[in-house]
Amino acid sequence: MPSLPRSNSRLVDVVEKIPETSKDWWNEERVQYLLNQTFDRHRVLVESTKMGDEYTYFKACRREREGRSMAEIRSDGIAVCLRTPKGGSARQIEV
Repeated sequence: MPSLPRSNSRLVDVVEKIPETSKDWWNEERVQYLLNQTFDRHRVLVESTKMGDEYTYFKACRREREGRSMAEIRSDGIAVCLRTPKGGSARQIEV
């Protein structure tokens, strides 16, 4: 397969800016639910960025691994591949 084309677009450039008071933001319980489903190495990445002064955007996809729903995080701005084995579904989200 050929390499992906280079792009100057970044996820931060296309994400809708939502006011901090918006009800669209997840509450702490919902955030913890996602983090509890995240692989350890991915959770460390997310937690480390929370200390920064700016918003950081990641793509996440919930998938089943070893019979358990897990969240996979990408930090490179590329959408996670969605697959539907056995008629199931994966759900992509921004975190």
